Amino acid sequence: MRSWMIEGRNRAASSECSALSSREREVMAWQRAGKSIEETATILGISPRTVEKHRQNLSKKLRSWESGSI
Repeated sequence: MRSWMIEGRNRAASSECSALSSREREVMAWQRAGKSIEETATILGISPRTVEKHRQNLSKKLRSWESGSI
């Protein structure tokens, strides 16, 4: 693969992560680790509803990023 293509992908991934809050990145990491909403809430010391809201925000932001909006 050409170096400019790889650099573009790295910039896009960096852009995606910078659009997420630190808490959203934490929630995403626990989600990827297979933790449930309740387990994530307990680990982070927040309510399950707050974890759900962070997941909703992640979904919206990642969809926007994939479509080129972010």
